[in-house]
Formats: sequence, structure tokens, C-alpha cells
Amino acid sequence: LENLVGKARIEPGMNMLVWYGVDRQPEDLLALQIIELILENCAQVIVITDTQDQQNLVESMGYGEALLGTVCLETLADRQQGFIAHKTIPLFTDPRVNHGKFQSEYQCFMNDQFEPIKKAVRQILKKAGYERVHVDRVIERPHNDTLAHSVLLVKPRTGVICYLEDMAGKRFSFFGPHLSMMRREVQMPTAA
Repeated sequence: LENLVGKARIEPGMNMLVWYGVDRQPEDLLALQIIELILENCAQVIVITDTQDQQNLVESMGYGEALLGTVCLETLADRQQGFIAHKTIPLFTDPRVNHGKFQSEYQCFMNDQFEPIKKAVRQILKKAGYERVHVDRVIERPHNDTLAHSVLLVKPRTGVICYLEDMAGKRFSFFGPHLSMMRREVQMPTAA
């Protein structure tokens, strides 16, 4: 955790996104420590929680304006038909074999699984006075495969996604062009 500032290249004034929540328990001690470290370095944070109880806990911590806002996946699932929290990017049909089917699968993922999260994060950023849709940094967690979402939420060219926990034996899905064409960086220090 001490290396987070260097690994993620946190600078004052940045906005960061933290994925919060393990096993639906309200308290996620590591995420709370990460949030504190981000705030100590004069950055601002958006937190995505799994449950309403987790969201309530984060909002009750007294972070003030440094907490730009929270997004609860449970709430999004209740409001958005077709949205399933932590549904990862599917294995798409090879576009060289059936481009129409690939386009349909891709659009389905973007519309049903990514857009609700993007819209919620965008509202938080706009309310805080940011014009852009992307965050500067994302702190990812290995217990859920949300990498495809993080790749789309982090800034192109300068954005960094950082894993801090043990990732042994885990698989993470993303759509390659989103990462490579926009030159987003993913740091996986414990990947085997």
C-alpha cells in the first residue's frame, strides 16, 4: 500500500476511482486505507460499491468534498434493466468471421453493462466541475473482474489502472483495442 503513490503516480488535484467491497460486507478495510492515502495526497476520489450498505458506510466516513461521489452497483441493477453488477466483458465473436454478430455483442455489452456505470461516474465528475468523462487513475481489485470497465473509465494516453493485491490464479477480461489504441496503462505487480 505504501507504494501506491509511486505506482499510480498520484498527484494533487487528480481524480481517482476506487472499486470498493469484498463479499458484500459493509467494511472493506483495504479500500478505506486506499481512500485515506489518496486523500492524504490531495487527490479526489469516486468510489464504486457493490451494495447500498457499503455506499452508506463510505459516505458516512466524513471525507467531505474530497469524496466526489459514490456509485452503488446494487442501485444501478435495480434502476437499469439488463444491468448485472460485475458482469464481465463476454467472449466476442471474431469480427473477421461474423462482423454483424460481433457488432451486436459489443453494443450489447456497452449499452447494458458499461453505459450505466459511465453515466453515473460522468454525473459525479460534472457535478464536481469536470468536463471530461474519464478519471485520472483507477485502483482495481482482483476479487471481481471489472478491468473492462476500468479501461473505459480511465483517461486515454495518461490514465493508469493499478492493482495492489495478490492476483495469482485470477483472470481479467478487457477489449484489447480499448487498452492499446488509447494507450492506457495497467499495472499488475503481483500477476503471475
